[in-house]
Amino acid sequence: MAVKRLFEEEAIPARIIGASSVEAAMNQLKKNSRYRAVLVQWEEAGQLALELACAVKERGRPAIVAFQKEWDKDDIRRALQLGVDSLLYDPFTIDELFADLKAITEEGVSRTRAQILSQGSEALLEPDANLWVQQDDDWRARMMSLADQMQRPWSENVAKKAGDLENTLRRIDEEGEIDPLMAKAVMAVLDQGRDRLPELAKEHKVEARSLARVTSAVEDFAEHHGGPSRIPLLMNEVIRKVDDGGGQTGGKLLILKRVARVVLRTQGHSGRKKDALNETMRKMIGVPMPVLVGLTPDDRVDLSGRLLFAETEEEALDHCRLMVFSHMLRNVDRFPTSPNHLHALAAILGLKARISGITPEELLQRLAVLNPSPVLYDVDLLDLEPFRELIPDPPTSALDKALAGALDGLLEAGDPLGDLDQRRLSALLGAVRTESAVLIGRPTWRTLHIALSSEVRPPVDRIIDRMTFLLGARTHVARNRLLQALADLIDVGRHALDAARFAEFCRAAAYEPLSREVIEEYAAETPAEFTPDRDRRPGAAEEQALVTAALDALKSAGIDPQAVLENLPPAPRIATRLNPEEMTRMRVLAAGLEGKPMGEQEKLVTRSLGGEMFKMPQLAAMESMLGEGATVEMLRTHTAPEEEEDDTPLVEHFERGLTGPMMRIDPDAHRRSAQVLAERQAQRWAASGGEEADELPRRERRRQRAMHPDDIDLPVRDETMPRIPGYGGTLSDSVEGELSAPTLEPLQAVVPEPPPGSTPVDMGRLQKYIDMGDLDAAAQLVRETEDGTLRLPDGLNMVALHMYVAGRRTAAGALWERAVRLGPDQINILFNLARLRCEMGQAAEARPLLRRVLRVRPHLTPARRLFMQVRAEMRAEVG
Repeated sequence: MAVKRLFEEEAIPARIIGASSVEAAMNQLKKNSRYRAVLVQWEEAGQLALELACAVKERGRPAIVAFQKEWDKDDIRRALQLGVDSLLYDPFTIDELFADLKAITEEGVSRTRAQILSQGSEALLEPDANLWVQQDDDWRARMMSLADQMQRPWSENVAKKAGDLENTLRRIDEEGEIDPLMAKAVMAVLDQGRDRLPELAKEHKVEARSLARVTSAVEDFAEHHGGPSRIPLLMNEVIRKVDDGGGQTGGKLLILKRVARVVLRTQGHSGRKKDALNETMRKMIGVPMPVLVGLTPDDRVDLSGRLLFAETEEEALDHCRLMVFSHMLRNVDRFPTSPNHLHALAAILGLKARISGITPEELLQRLAVLNPSPVLYDVDLLDLEPFRELIPDPPTSALDKALAGALDGLLEAGDPLGDLDQRRLSALLGAVRTESAVLIGRPTWRTLHIALSSEVRPPVDRIIDRMTFLLGARTHVARNRLLQALADLIDVGRHALDAARFAEFCRAAAYEPLSREVIEEYAAETPAEFTPDRDRRPGAAEEQALVTAALDALKSAGIDPQAVLENLPPAPRIATRLNPEEMTRMRVLAAGLEGKPMGEQEKLVTRSLGGEMFKMPQLAAMESMLGEGATVEMLRTHTAPEEEEDDTPLVEHFERGLTGPMMRIDPDAHRRSAQVLAERQAQRWAASGGEEADELPRRERRRQRAMHPDDIDLPVRDETMPRIPGYGGTLSDSVEGELSAPTLEPLQAVVPEPPPGSTPVDMGRLQKYIDMGDLDAAAQLVRETEDGTLRLPDGLNMVALHMYVAGRRTAAGALWERAVRLGPDQINILFNLARLRCEMGQAAEARPLLRRVLRVRPHLTPARRLFMQVRAEMRAEVG
């Protein structure tokens, strides 16, 4: 905290994260690679300071700054031998800290460390076992090994380390040899992430499971022998014979590889005088030195790893160009732009004479892939705007004119739903349709979310229309669910998904709301191989047989079998009486209708029916797949009217389920209701001066409800709750959790008895949170309350209702589900959850809830009216 206050007092916008243990600190470093330094209070941390310094230095970065009031000789020796970069006296100033960090970046060693070594000689680095006697056995071995490496640089015996690595692999695998292909594949996985492992295994022609096993073994070995930053040197030693044997003929490539080895040995730090990497890139790709000096040690290590395993000279130079390009755009808001940046962009885009580069078209091709390389993952072409503004208008030179044209083209392509997004969407449509062996990453997730949430024009509208058809998201409700799931996936998803898993995710999200926790867990898996092809999955033979039978049955209608196989939509997840054969026939017919002119659709439907008529379940399935539109309206004219109402008891009607379209709810109802609720609560709070002022009206309302249990027109908080079209009541309850339209008393006789000695949930505290508008705090309170707590179902119901009013239906549904589980016979909660399920189009889930309501209260007016409203609307739409 003292360090954090020091930065705050100086008004320096730095992110300071504290950690109470070595594990917590290392977890923070693994989550975010942009930390510049780890600050350790050496004296107070005690043995933990040594362990943290050892763990960080085994990892390789970032820099370690240790500080305490007094430094004795043994403390200094331990810190130096564990690689501590800066040794400061406490208290220290921000200027002293930044001066050391700057020296580490520019010269490779801090001023304080250099001063101590110059005054005390290299003897301070001489390993001494007595320094580590108080450490645990495991830490003692690790610290002594690290101290030995600091005295004798790790790179000097890299050949021996590589041999040790291969011996380790032999112990875990009979084929312990790492051939050049496997070494390059391992480096590619470590550089681009394990989620790309299936793709990289295929690219380097190695077996995916072997690659995963070898990669894990290499990481474990490096963890105790210099840290992950040493892995490129290990892998380079394994394949050095290829380079030494003349396999690479490019002179520039050999120079870049030698420079890369130097950078890796110094952990990415620049040289004390001239920096070899920057000087080489300046000469080979034409980027000015002021731009190159901004590269961080992490950038330099990442680039050096790629250079070390580049196979051609042009590939190595492209790695340099893309790293500089990405660095410029990522830091456009942090550093002022200058003419040097324009010269750098001109060189990177190949606009300078005698310097080759990446053309704008090639750059767009690299960005438009479904899962770009990590260096381009967060590149946004719209960040080129500040550089474009530096060019005079009109341009004063031929180079300025060419650069202005190139930047204008890239900016136009980078617009939302511009050329770049259109290319991604086209590739995504092909990948989803065939479920091909490709990865779909966050940039493409963003593109699809933008396309689904925007008003699209040709040709994007046709792509999105086909996409939503294949993903089962044609209806308005399904599309909104998919949009929310994609937004959460962009926020919490950690790994790319292959096309089959991405399509599965989208179809599941279109069917039912998915929580952020479920999405995070789904996108956290990193399978070693791609999802098997469709014809190899369980049940594929049965699926193919059903499709073939449906095609044979509809052969006379003139449906193109090839078009059906390419565009077959998923089976809609609705409650239906259709058997698998009938549902498959509807899917085949929907695929045949997709994309055809209306005249051809009419003929195809007429021929496929053969003089018969659609039934309501068939129409519901077609509407779920095709969405609302002219095609479904045409299908209604070929649908037989629903059978007349019979004398079947009402409860048996609910047994059959609601398979037709759900009611259309005013989309602005939640927003308006929440606004009215907040205004009235604020007025009541201001007028009363406390939370008890409304207690008397509340009691009066309860008295009236007890006197008129069946009066559905009794107004109860009508001003705050959204109404159902055509239904006089409201989906509401009092603060005490009683159903309000019609009003019912809770069935206390059937509520499970709480365990002896239990404390009831704090309803007053919940009400206070709700009156203050802090629904998250109220939800957190009931979530943390243990099952069995007295009146917990009522508390869950109260919070869920206010969540519903605020438009947070997913959260409300989760609370109501738990309330139903804890109070399975409380009619008010059952009805509230059933009403929500109907509104969200989940008739199958609402049916058993309504059955339970009607069994207890068969004459319950709101349940009857809800059912009658749904049926009346279905009949009205059929005509």
